Amino acid sequence: MALAKDLASELGAFKADCLGDTQEDGITSAGNSQGTAYPLKASINRVTGGTAVTGDCLRLPAIASFKPSSVSIRSDFIGFALNVFPASGESINGLAANASYSLPAGSGITFRKASSTIWIVA
Repeated sequence: MALAKDLASELGAFKADCLGDTQEDGITSAGNSQGTAYPLKASINRVTGGTAVTGDCLRLPAIASFKPSSVSIRSDFIGFALNVFPASGESINGLAANASYSLPAGSGITFRKASSTIWIVA
């Protein structure tokens, strides 16, 4: 059976919201650090632009204030890698707190909540 996030990626924002997910399309990655990274607000995100320089950044929402259990990112519409940062004080996949996770060019990924301060790659 398909997961809600998989269905929502094909449905659009209104229907995604009805399934408990939110969707943001047309994201432009930004910045070069955790503090200047584009802050993700939705559970399903499609990055379509940036500065076209490896190192453009995205920032995951803070775990405590984000209701959905996962964040999906599709960057297969751009030709450069992205750095994905956790919110301040959080970590991804056992990396040090505040360290970025590299998302290769032209790929997709899902981050899931593992604890109150840790995201894991699913």
